[in-house]
Amino acid sequence: AAAEAEAAAVEADVVEGEVQGLEIVARPWTSDGAAEQDIAGHAVSRQRDLLRVSVTRPRSEYGTAPAKLADRDAHDGFLECRPFKDPNFELRRRERDAGTQAVAATEEARVQTSWFRPLNKAVQAEPQSMPPRDRATLLSEPDSGISDFLTAV
Repeated sequence: AAAEAEAAAVEADVVEGEVQGLEIVARPWTSDGAAEQDIAGHAVSRQRDLLRVSVTRPRSEYGTAPAKLADRDAHDGFLECRPFKDPNFELRRRERDAGTQAVAATEEARVQTSWFRPLNKAVQAEPQSMPPRDRATLLSEPDSGISDFLTAV
């Protein structure tokens, strides 16, 4: 009865092919010997020592080469190929409005590096504002010099 209750609890935990609440435990590989025998049967091993063979023959037995190679100047043996009209040649020209652009392949990648680019430290990202009451107090003080500066500019 306890085994049936445990089996019913496991079936209740199985939802759409997933087992809920069971922990996966890694265990070491235990072999029954059949897999190692199968792998050993497919392995190729040497049955004898490797042989070293050297085959040589005299140069006179190679025969003569069909081509004669020699050095010559570029202007020796200059052959002129003059153009001629071929009556059987027909050239059909068509115009196609298409554009191509050759660009090297690029790839976007990110790296972890420190990049020290020069920054203007005097630039403010947002303006500083002053409350109206403080602004009026600052402009009305005779010792601040702000009113003199604003009238001069």
